[in-house]
Amino acid sequence: MNKNIYFPSFGTKLGFANTAFQYLFISHISKLFPINIVLGQLVENNYPVAAAFPIELFGIENYGGIIQPDCRVELSMDRLDGYNNDISNIQAFISDPTLQSLEISGYFQYHTSLMNSCGLRETFDDIFDVHGAQPSTTKFQKILHENKKLLSQFYSNKTLIVCHIRLGDYKMYESHNIDFTYTVNISALVTTIKDFIAFNYIRNAEIYIASDAPEECVTVFQENGLNPLTAKSFFPDIEITSGTALMLDLSAISVANVFYASNSSFSLFGSLLNRESTLFFRPSPRDKEMIGYHPWNTQVLYKQSTSYPCTL
Repeated sequence: MNKNIYFPSFGTKLGFANTAFQYLFISHISKLFPINIVLGQLVENNYPVAAAFPIELFGIENYGGIIQPDCRVELSMDRLDGYNNDISNIQAFISDPTLQSLEISGYFQYHTSLMNSCGLRETFDDIFDVHGAQPSTTKFQKILHENKKLLSQFYSNKTLIVCHIRLGDYKMYESHNIDFTYTVNISALVTTIKDFIAFNYIRNAEIYIASDAPEECVTVFQENGLNPLTAKSFFPDIEITSGTALMLDLSAISVANVFYASNSSFSLFGSLLNRESTLFFRPSPRDKEMIGYHPWNTQVLYKQSTSYPCTL
């Protein structure tokens, strides 16, 4: 009889991409080991998009189980090299004949070069259908493909520049000195984009802003002679925190020719979906200047306490 991996905190880590990375991990270990994944009961909270929406998108059905675990382990929060340690913990549990159920928790946002080398990338491409090579089987896949078609009407034969500007909760967290929640200076970003367009002689750029504060961003862009699209350009009455807005923003990131990210797991998850671009930029933790990165060789989140981002 297969052993049980119990994950009661799945979907409660506050954030769409956090849930997506958790889903990636449990899908991956389901392929590696003969185990049953038991997901916990969804806790009522004020963040329905953070948990309920992605669970619905990914077609997860085995939700709401409650078991008494034999042991518990907080899997690695180290985004650099935690994967091997986490897998070793699961292997040790499986090898112990006295244990039947293991409770786990964690974010599972490893350095993406390790994800690339350990098989997580293959799982990622499969469950999120990055290449569109198979019929869409989940709501996530269907919406992503439909949104790509919608967006293509606006950027066809143009250079699509997408900016993810996370402001709302990051501004709220600034006073708490959280290591990774630093915001982008919008005016500086506009200057960077205008310089990029001029330097590369781009005459047909289309700019899309993915943001939890799109009106604030658009105002600054327009003051500098740029007229970007947002989710509201397609759905004027949309709530910016709704699942529809999040999926349209994510879809835009996934097809961007040039992407300017925030220091956010949502930005990184979107760039992992992208197969259109080789130009990815994100704010440095040292001086907040935009620096290049490769989605499959980077930390998910940069920490301000780190003098410079780490690549392997």
